Amino acid sequence: MLLKFMRLLLLGRFTSDDPWNVSKFPNAPTETPNGAASMSNGAPSSISGSGLPKDWWKKLETVNVNILGQQGFILNRYLVYEVATDRAPPVPRRYSEFVILWDCLVKRYPFRLLPSLPPKRIGPDDSFLEQRRRGLARFINFAVNHPVIKEDGLLAVFLTEPSFESWRKHSPISYEEESASKRVDRVEEMSIPSDLEEKLAVVRGKISVLIEQWQKICILAERMIKRREAAAVRAPPFARRTLTKSHFALPPFASALADDASISNESLASSVFSGFMHPGRAFAGADSQADSARLTNTLKALAEVNERCWRGDDCLLCAGVRQGVSNIAQHTERHADAMEHRSQRDLYIATRDLFIRHDRLSGDQVEKLKKRVETTSLKLENIKQAQKDNWQVEADKLAVTIEKDQAAISAALNRRVFIRVCMWHELRVVLHNRENTLLTDAVRTFAREERDFSEGITANWGSLADALETMPYE
Repeated sequence: MLLKFMRLLLLGRFTSDDPWNVSKFPNAPTETPNGAASMSNGAPSSISGSGLPKDWWKKLETVNVNILGQQGFILNRYLVYEVATDRAPPVPRRYSEFVILWDCLVKRYPFRLLPSLPPKRIGPDDSFLEQRRRGLARFINFAVNHPVIKEDGLLAVFLTEPSFESWRKHSPISYEEESASKRVDRVEEMSIPSDLEEKLAVVRGKISVLIEQWQKICILAERMIKRREAAAVRAPPFARRTLTKSHFALPPFASALADDASISNESLASSVFSGFMHPGRAFAGADSQADSARLTNTLKALAEVNERCWRGDDCLLCAGVRQGVSNIAQHTERHADAMEHRSQRDLYIATRDLFIRHDRLSGDQVEKLKKRVETTSLKLENIKQAQKDNWQVEADKLAVTIEKDQAAISAALNRRVFIRVCMWHELRVVLHNRENTLLTDAVRTFAREERDFSEGITANWGSLADALETMPYE
């Protein structure tokens, strides 16, 4: 028995028959009878490759979250959202039901990246409700496009079941951690790099700075949008058409930072439209220049923080994205506009939360159990040698205890390996791909929309110049 125990300690219990690696319900994932989810892992972990299909960012599923309105009685009013996907007709959902989904997912997948939900507030205004709607949309879109979480059965029910509340009354939900029902095979275990802790340490070291820089980008971009919105309101109709919708992509923030006292009426008056009236004085306002400079410096700092990738100095993906960020920082010295940056910020906050959960939940009782097995084994040997009255009954009890402890040790060791596989997968497949893809898409969209904006302005003034050609001098 001791020989068997040592073999389990060295090898663990691995099997290629992994119920989590192959989706049992590839077309419509559903809850199993105990409420656990059937799901598939990403591609086998390795240092080379992205772990995702080619052009994966073009094939992302989109979930739309819209506000339906208030429902309920006077003393029990609540806001209802409409969740629309291609899987089924739109379904109504309350904020509390989003909380139930998030709570279940974070307990089932504690070692996976998952954004937090936006907060709830008593007496919210329209701006806050719009920000919460966007936050809910970012959360649910992240979940449905996560390589592992997207196959969760409860997530599928949340997106398709007409009445989530009625479904919950008849279907129990399991909060069992995924490591309890998934085992790691030898190939997957061997794919974990030996320097995983060093790679994770690199990310840990810069995650707080990244969050801080993206928070600054949020604030600065919001100020610029406010000025452009004010300019569009004051602009004459012919110029208002040139201020395209792409320049108002983000609504006002419902935070104290957005209501900073430094955003005065004078600062709102300074905008890109001042450049139309005075070509040599585009962004002439002091506040506008200051915000442009701050945004430029923040982007440059972001490029410096990401100078070192956990993959090493030869990571072409990070180098290319870093160069793109540097280019966009140079561009903001002349023009400042809003990028879709909140998803990027959410990703880094989710990474920080993942490290927090890892530190809190990754511990186990292996060493304690090992000592108990040794003590119980010695006691068992002594009983066998003494052979007192009813020694066989006592020996059987001790043997059962040893077997249970051995099983617990084996499960804990398997969980250790599984946690390492999860962290490697989230680092290599989810974080590395997603952070760079989001940033590349943001800066490309920014450059394209800025070009279209400038072309519209040029065409507008060009048509005016042509129309004035026949205007007489005398």
